[in-house]
Amino acid sequence: LCAMFTTAIANGFGFIQRIKNTLKINELLVSILFCMVSLPMAKIGFSELVNIFYPIFGYLGLFMIVFIIIYFLINKARNAFKVF
Repeated sequence: LCAMFTTAIANGFGFIQRIKNTLKINELLVSILFCMVSLPMAKIGFSELVNIFYPIFGYLGLFMIVFIIIYFLINKARNAFKVF
């Protein structure tokens, strides 16, 4: 239980710092918003969250793969038609 708690604290802290630095928002505001979103999600349960988010991340991963392949092919075509 302690290991899960400390992992959650570390992940939450990292997320808050990342959002704060990226969006240039007050750390207290980001912390409050994070808690407001996290607490209701904690009531749902781990297995239900996995059932919801696992397919979403799977589909996002498929889209990312498609875009990476398209990007690679476009760059390959550009390099093939360069004169110098």
